[in-house]
Amino acid sequence: MTTLPLRLGLACLLCLAASTASAEPLALEVIQRRLDPERKELTRVSALEFRGALEITSPHPAFGGLSGMEIDADGSRMTAVSDKGNWITARLRYDETGRLSGLEDGTVAPILDPAGRTLDDKYTQDAESLAMLPDGSFLVAFERQHRLWRYAANLEPGRHNAVPWPSPPGLKSLPENLGLEAIAALADGRLLAITENAIESAGGTSTGTAAGTSTGGSSFPAFLWDGKGWKEFSYRRKGEFRPSGLALLPDGDVLVLERSFSWLGGIAARLVRVPAAAFKPGAVIEGEELAALAPPLITDNWEGLAVRQAPNGETLVYLLSDDNFLLIQRNLLVMFALLEK
Repeated sequence: MTTLPLRLGLACLLCLAASTASAEPLALEVIQRRLDPERKELTRVSALEFRGALEITSPHPAFGGLSGMEIDADGSRMTAVSDKGNWITARLRYDETGRLSGLEDGTVAPILDPAGRTLDDKYTQDAESLAMLPDGSFLVAFERQHRLWRYAANLEPGRHNAVPWPSPPGLKSLPENLGLEAIAALADGRLLAITENAIESAGGTSTGTAAGTSTGGSSFPAFLWDGKGWKEFSYRRKGEFRPSGLALLPDGDVLVLERSFSWLGGIAARLVRVPAAAFKPGAVIEGEELAALAPPLITDNWEGLAVRQAPNGETLVYLLSDDNFLLIQRNLLVMFALLEK
């Protein structure tokens, strides 16, 4: 019997031969921003040390809506996916102190379906999260039309057709705008996926299920891929925050990006650390808050999260915001160093 990884690999080779799309140059403009616009001296928030922030714009009509992100291990390159079904890439620049200072060599390319076609409507285009798998390929999670698609590793996104990846149980029945918002590959090769479809329940112990039943508090259905299938667990909700990004820390633990929005409180975000050992089928996960971002600190609709380890051993954390193609929001890329306790 042909195994799933082998079938996916063969499919990728066939799709590569059929692909015709290519990336085109993307002019990017950046403005450097502070952690707090009114306090130049502020460089730290809880466990995070500020290492630079960029507000990114472009005259290209396809630019915007950046929702999922990966950063190369050496910090040289960003790969992102957007709400309008595009790959966005750029090279990162740093100043002499190692602070994030700019972007250059931007490209944009359409995300392709399994037949090599571009995605032509919002229902199919809405890419929400991105994870790099151990072999260097990318896994993209979409909402509205909920699905997971895998793309072979390549330095030029847009050259590969999608290879469908098995969906977690109940995924297609989730509300259109509350699908898989955060995905990541764990150190042991398993995949982690968390929805933003909060399930309310009463009394007892929370056990959240994809069918929408749970007891005890509010949680988000979440899933672990073990190479054979998806196993379910729950990610406990904290206030109005919803998970929007995941990244693996150098020690194997997981960093979770959560965001919240309310007309009274505005936009806020927090970063939560979860021990790797906590991720088990049937578990109810609740991590430790490391830091929170809320006005007057720099903040927006944070959706992208990436982590890398610098040559000096520092853990560097990148956050990316989604402007939803609205003038009142921004595409921001911010870098922090995660400080040890």
